Amino acid sequence: MIIAQKKRDYDGRFCYGANCTWFGSIYEVGSTKPRSGDVGHALPCCPLCGGMLFEMQDAGEWWSQVDAFERGEYPLPTAHPHPGYRAMWEWQRAQKKCFPQAMSGMDKLALAYKEATGVTVDLEI
Repeated sequence: MIIAQKKRDYDGRFCYGANCTWFGSIYEVGSTKPRSGDVGHALPCCPLCGGMLFEMQDAGEWWSQVDAFERGEYPLPTAHPHPGYRAMWEWQRAQKKCFPQAMSGMDKLALAYKEATGVTVDLEI
């Protein structure tokens, strides 16, 4: 009975930044504070920069799309492999930081990854 309740209560949603490169479990997200005068309204946000989030059903869906992009399996005539793409995301997660996308957070992430590892990841689609 307790195991069934825990399974029912578990929320597997996986979130990722709309304006930054953060990603993680719904249990890791931050929360905006209600504006002055608002009662009880707060939104889930990036726990690092406070940016808004998108969500997916689970982490498997996220990593499946990351792996497909690395293999070059996406619906564009210019599709090609992007070696090191998943490793870059895994590295970013381990840094416990996000890269805001004011000027392409992905480019900032790729540059930081190259500076840290010496590996260039092609992001051109």
